[in-house]
Amino acid sequence: MDHQEALRLAVVERYLLDELPPPQRDEFEAHFFECPLCAKDLRLTADFLDLARKELKRGTLEGFAPRTVKPPWLELFWRPAVVAPAFALLLAVIA
Repeated sequence: MDHQEALRLAVVERYLLDELPPPQRDEFEAHFFECPLCAKDLRLTADFLDLARKELKRGTLEGFAPRTVKPPWLELFWRPAVVAPAFALLLAVIA
């Protein structure tokens, strides 16, 4: 296995999630010890997964307040309260 193939197949993620079949797992493990890029990617992804699991076990996301997102002005015109009367008016004009 070479580095490009590992990237193309997303082997690092599948390895950490234990989704690789045994032959492909062995092949990646052999590659992992030779490729510093894959080794770094594996360490970073493993750290991310560990932190994500810890945070999800806590059940709260401190410091993350829900934001109110204002819709763009064009989106206001696609609401049923606006579209239904406009469609009825167009039907009346056509009829």
